[in-house]
Amino acid sequence: MVNKEKIYESFGELIFAVLRIDGIVRKEQKEKIELILNKFEFGDQVLWSFTYENNHKKKWEEIENNSLEHFLEFGPSKDYQIFFDIFEEMENEKYKLIGIKGVKMINRFKNKLRLKFSENQNINIEEDNEDWDNE
Repeated sequence: MVNKEKIYESFGELIFAVLRIDGIVRKEQKEKIELILNKFEFGDQVLWSFTYENNHKKKWEEIENNSLEHFLEFGPSKDYQIFFDIFEEMENEKYKLIGIKGVKMINRFKNKLRLKFSENQNINIEEDNEDWDNE
């Protein structure tokens, strides 16, 4: 079963994939990501995973698919909105951390989550996951 820690790891991997889709992750991008993530309670866990992926250079397609699987297995959670807020902050950054391809990846990821979660009429992406506190 996927727990909260694994979701944070998957999110860090997804940040890497979003930046990697446009080529390499530049030093300036990594520094800006660190500043953004430091604002969030779990940012250090996400940053660790981002850094790990940056050092191991998996293909972005593989990371996107694995992250989606983990999010779907974990189930819907209102806390996903925090992740999407981070992406929005990255996109609005004056240095434009996320390119057009990265924005498309984020939108595709969000749409896939919503679609899968909406298939079950009893849940949606904003609901709490009952297992969120059960690590």
